[in-house]
Amino acid sequence: MATFTISVNDSDMGCYVAGTATEALDAYASDAGFKDYADASAQFGDDATAIEIDTDALCEAVTASTGFTVFQDSYGNGIALVDGDSYDNWQQLSESIGKNCWDFKA
Repeated sequence: MATFTISVNDSDMGCYVAGTATEALDAYASDAGFKDYADASAQFGDDATAIEIDTDALCEAVTASTGFTVFQDSYGNGIALVDGDSYDNWQQLSESIGKNCWDFKA
């Protein structure tokens, strides 16, 4: 499975783990109350993009920038733990080093 960041009208809609970009867009649309992305785009237009992000490269960049290893946050509610700080999502982790998750395209 891969991690995709979803953007609609240049707005960050979050990250989704899926096998393909199409599956990630379908998951996003489902979260928004639609049957799938085709249903959402039929009503509002096809203006979403799904960009696969390289989470390993992101973690390596955080480690290089902070000097602390990035661990999976197995005990908290987030996706990563760095020097005792839990990060809820990939965008939040990338912002911790002044980047955006889409800066780490796969």
